[in-house]
This record gives sequence, structure tokens and C-alpha cells, in this order.
Amino acid sequence: MNTRQIEYILAIAEEKNMQRAAERLFVTQSTLSQTLIKLERELGCQLFVRNSREMTLTQAGQAYVNGGQKILGIKEDTYQTIHALKNQHQRIYRIGISSHSSMERFLMVSGELQKVWQDIEIYAIEDHYKNLINKLSKKELQLIIITWGSLSDIPSPYKVIKKEEIKLVAPADWHPRQSSSESPSVTWEQLSEERLILPPQGSTVRSIADSMLSRFSFYPRITYETGNIETTLMIVQQKRGLGFLPENLLPQNTSHCFYSLDPPFIRYQVIVYNQEAEQDEILQQFIALSVSPDLLL
Repeated sequence: MNTRQIEYILAIAEEKNMQRAAERLFVTQSTLSQTLIKLERELGCQLFVRNSREMTLTQAGQAYVNGGQKILGIKEDTYQTIHALKNQHQRIYRIGISSHSSMERFLMVSGELQKVWQDIEIYAIEDHYKNLINKLSKKELQLIIITWGSLSDIPSPYKVIKKEEIKLVAPADWHPRQSSSESPSVTWEQLSEERLILPPQGSTVRSIADSMLSRFSFYPRITYETGNIETTLMIVQQKRGLGFLPENLLPQNTSHCFYSLDPPFIRYQVIVYNQEAEQDEILQQFIALSVSPDLLL
């Protein structure tokens, strides 16, 4: 529905000045002038009285403006009705995401779903664990994909996507304190006098690490805070601290040593949902794809 000519004339009437109307519409003054002249010739009458100060409507011009406003109102109502009808048939889903790996999972699953269900829109909402849990309880989100350290902390139904161990990263010649034998694991107490490299506050690995350290009632010397893998490995190599890295991100060819922690340093990637999701076919497929071992990243 092309109503550009009407919009041009209404802008001239409101601004009472050709130049200001042109600036408002982001067109040239020549374009507006030619549009007005052409319309006046078509109608066989003048729409504006022109003088050095301003342009004022004639009776015919006022009649055109009144009719034009009604037409634009009809256009807006029509478009709103069409938009509402479209949304009745288009299902919209909002999925909460807490980490980079969760976003990768979301993109993979939503891409597969939209191959089959072309009338759906799926949006990712990034936030921290606690905020996402809160939004899920308020039904602002239909599902959330989070990475967290304790399954017992999750207040809603969930399914585990994957379980991942976080390893201690140490220089090649480092040995745990108070250890009499070579062991693939290190107790948390043996880190009490070590300098540590930890991810920034708010990250999943940092939250779990802080919880474990607090559990054993000691607070180590934190020499660096970084979420960058290369930086962590470099600082460890320089013997300026010990770091933590997820098992799937450990480099293959390196002189670093990697130890399991006792008790284990574990994080889980889970998909959490509410009861309404159990009644929705799309959300059920999203959950099933998320936990499918065939959906490899």
C-alpha cells in the first residue's frame, strides 16, 4: 500500500515549510515540490497558499489532508491486523543460555528444528544461571540450557546433556605437596599453599571452584583471573600459578601436566524446563535433540 504522496503532503502541511518537510522526510526539496505540483495539476486546484514565510492550506488542501489522515489510519490498522494474524500462526520460543557451549548447542538444535517447523521463531536469551532460573520460574523463558556444578541446586525438571571434568593444569615438573607417590589426582587440601589462576567472577568454572575451596575452608592466593585458555597455559608454563581447564579444552601436544581433583571438579550442561514444556511438541523435540548423543558438536 503505497501512500508516499499522502505522507509528503501531510508533512508539508504540518511543517508549513518545504525545506523543513524535506529534511524531516529525508528527501530533496525538489522531490517534494515536484510531487506537490504534479498533484495540484491532477486535482485542478491549489492545495497551499505560498508566501515568503510559510505555506498554508487552502480549503481543497485541508480536505486532502483530512482524507489523507483517514487513509493512513486505515493503512496502520490494516497492517496491525495482518501482523496479529501472522503471529497467531507463528509460534515464538525463548530459550535461556548461560555459556558459549550452551549457545553452540542452542544453534545446532534450533537449526534442526527450523528445518521441519518453518513457522516457528526461536530466540536465545543470554544471562547468568540464577537469572535464567528466575526467568524460567516466571515463564519468561520456555527452556534454559545452563552449565552448572551441582544437579541438586536445580529447582525444576531437567535432563543432562553432558558431564565434564575440570582438570588442574600444572607445569611438567610440579608435584603436589605432601604427596609421597605419583598420583593422577590431587586433593583440594594439597592446593592450600599454591598460587592459583582462576576464571573471572560470575563464570561457571569460577563459581564451582569457589564453592569447592570454601567447602575445604581455605582461600588460596589468586595470582591471575582470566578466562583465556592460552593465557592460562602460558602463566602455568612460567610457573606463576596452577590453573583449571575443562577436559575437552586441554591441549594435546604440550609439556603441561593435568590432574584430576579429589573430590572431582565436575560441571554439567543441562537443559531445564517447566511443566508446560512437557505439553508442547516443539519443546519436547528441542529437549530430545539437546540430549541426543547423535547431535555432535
